[in-house]
Amino acid sequence: MDEFKYCLRPEFTELVLTKIVTGAAFNVYGDKGTGKARLIDDLIKVIESGITVN
Repeated sequence: MDEFKYCLRPEFTELVLTKIVTGAAFNVYGDKGTGKARLIDDLIKVIESGITVN
């Protein structure tokens, strides 16, 4: 979890990453200002840094 501490929503970001690793598809949607772009940015940073999930 410490690897995700800089994320806007650390637990949710980790959960989404576990879904990505399994090949699941998902949509990111919500009202303006709810953090959609930040979620994507956080996921990119996590993936690029080589963090893995079980």
